[in-house]
Amino acid sequence: MESPAYAKHFVGYRFPWEFSDAETAANRMREAGFERIATSLEQAPTKFETAAEFQRFVESVILHRHLERLPQAELRQNFLAELTRQAASDNPAFLLDYWRLNLQGRRV
Repeated sequence: MESPAYAKHFVGYRFPWEFSDAETAANRMREAGFERIATSLEQAPTKFETAAEFQRFVESVILHRHLERLPQAELRQNFLAELTRQAASDNPAFLLDYWRLNLQGRRV
């Protein structure tokens, strides 16, 4: 996003997600009227076997809001290709560091 080819398209970009921790989630549930609350974070790494699988996933699940900001199809494809090349050099390659937030509660 910060490289010269893309930076101007991401000026003012606000990430559309919030990843709260378990304590913040529990507090919000309490404020919303839940009781018997249990929250936890669970490591859930997601590994893709091929560059094509990785790229398809990040394009449709993770990066769709980013790609909307890039005006030309060629620019979008270059952005995806660069991220996929970078992920290929990770150890292990094509691994997403995903954490699942588990929530339990009973509404009063």
